[in-house]
Amino acid sequence: MDMKQQETNKTGNSVLYLVFEYMDTDLNKFICLMYQLCKGVAFCHGHSVLDKCN
Repeated sequence: MDMKQQETNKTGNSVLYLVFEYMDTDLNKFICLMYQLCKGVAFCHGHSVLDKCN
């Protein structure tokens, strides 16, 4: 996984792109993976593990 530098879109909001290698899988498995990733980030954020200042 790679992360593209944060940019600003036309509305002025920050945009962050996550770039993954090719995944030989179906859409349902990909959605499940993204759901787990989002749940993990939410858990870390909720427990002050991740912070914009770090």
